[in-house]
Amino acid sequence: MKFFIKIELINGLRLITGCTTSREYAATHWGLGAYSAIYATNAHEVKAESIRAGLTDAMEARI
Repeated sequence: MKFFIKIELINGLRLITGCTTSREYAATHWGLGAYSAIYATNAHEVKAESIRAGLTDAMEARI
């Protein structure tokens, strides 16, 4: 399954501030180019993959 995540730099930390399965939602609410795509089985895997990539836990989730 494809998830779209929004990553922001806050206080020197790269944080996932949004997560959705809807490309339209990401494009409409976050703007084109303001999000990345990641493939995962479920939201828990998105979190695990983000930790492996050096990002912190999601602050909010829109899944």
